[in-house]
Amino acid sequence: RRIRDAAFALLRKYADKFYAARKGEWELRHIRYGQLDADNPNFLGDDPNYVLRIPRKEEKLIEEVRNLAANEKMRQWMWGTDSHFPPRIHFCRHLYQPLLLEEALRGKGVRASPPGLNKGEAQFVHDLSKYWKRTQADGGEIFLLRNQSQIGLGFHSEFGGVYPDFILWVKREGKQRIVFVEPHGMVFADAHDQDPKARLYETLKPAICKLAEERQDVEMDAFVVSRTSREQLRRKYGKNWTDKKFAECHILFAEDDYIPRILAE
Repeated sequence: RRIRDAAFALLRKYADKFYAARKGEWELRHIRYGQLDADNPNFLGDDPNYVLRIPRKEEKLIEEVRNLAANEKMRQWMWGTDSHFPPRIHFCRHLYQPLLLEEALRGKGVRASPPGLNKGEAQFVHDLSKYWKRTQADGGEIFLLRNQSQIGLGFHSEFGGVYPDFILWVKREGKQRIVFVEPHGMVFADAHDQDPKARLYETLKPAICKLAEERQDVEMDAFVVSRTSREQLRRKYGKNWTDKKFAECHILFAEDDYIPRILAE
C-alpha cells in the first residue's frame, strides 16, 4: 500500500508539472499587449476595497481604521509611522492608495484581504520611492501596481506558476518599458532550477523576444530582487554563480543600488 501511494503521488506530481508546462507554452504563444483599465482585478474597487478583520475587543483599532478610511489626507501620508492604524506606505506613483504593511497587521491580530506588503515588498516600494524623489526618473514617468496573487497576471511553466509581486511602467519619449518585479527571500527557497520565482526572466524570455518583434515602442522585462545577500545565495547555488551569471538570470540584490538597472532600457 505504501509503495502504491508513493507511485500515485509521483504520477500526480508529474501530471501537474506536465500540464503546467503545456499551459505555460500555450499562454506565452498567445500573449499580447493590452490596455490596462479600471476593471483589472489588480485594482481594489470601491466595493469592497480592503477587507480588514479585527478582533472585536480591539475597539480603539476599529475606530482608528474608520477614521483612516474617512480621511483622504491621512491615507496619503507618505509613511504610516504616525500613531494611526494601520501602518502603511503612500507612494505617489502607485496606482491606488495606500499600501498596507503585513507585519504590522499580523502583530495586532488583524487579517487583511488582499494581504499587506511583506518586508521585501515594502523595501522595494521604499527604494523606488527614494530613487524617484531623487531623480524623477530622469525626465520620464513611472507607474507601479501591486499584482494580486491568483487573480492578477500570472505566468506558468514546468517550474510552477508565478504571479510577480509588482508591475512597473516606465514611460520615456513616447516609449514604454513594462517590468515585472519579484522581491524574493531566497535563502529558504528551492534551488534555482526548481524555483519558479528565481526563473521568472527565463520563463518570460520567449514572450519578451516575440513581443519585441511586434511592437517597437514597448519593451518588457522581469527581475527578481533577492533579500538574501549575494554571498549567501552563492553558497546556496554554488561557486559557479558569478556576478555575471546572476546578472544574466536577472537576479538583483537588495543590498546593491539596483533600482537603476530595473528602470534602464
